[in-house]
Amino acid sequence: MQYHEMSYEPANYKTAIPKDLPAQRSFQDHINGIFNSASQCLLALASLKLAKASQDTKPGVVDKSLLKTVQSNLDVLRRLLACIAAVDHTTYMMARIMDVATMLLQIAGEPMSDQQARKFNECSSALADFLDRSIRYLSDLFSIH
Repeated sequence: MQYHEMSYEPANYKTAIPKDLPAQRSFQDHINGIFNSASQCLLALASLKLAKASQDTKPGVVDKSLLKTVQSNLDVLRRLLACIAAVDHTTYMMARIMDVATMLLQIAGEPMSDQQARKFNECSSALADFLDRSIRYLSDLFSIH
């Protein structure tokens, strides 16, 4: 199997992508989506931290179904990454964002204001998207189903 390197990744990091896989699989789109959703997740987390510093006292509601999705996908991504010996920038970033997921799940039970809950749900939604994209990318790249 021949590989080529993706040249658009930051610094000296390269992701090897098989050349001879079916054309309908666009790994470049997968990687772009993963990085975009990771960025959205980190921006939403920063926004949540700012909201936690505010004096808003109106109680908010955390979307529990979204948290179940995050927890489930986090477990799947952990299992997939444990099966993969290759480490590149993309899989390294996945592991780092999983730390965000763990922290987010820990603070889910804390009382939050309405503004904080909205920011929390925004972060959870971005995280769920990131986890889903990461799982699909790894499943396609390594034919794990």
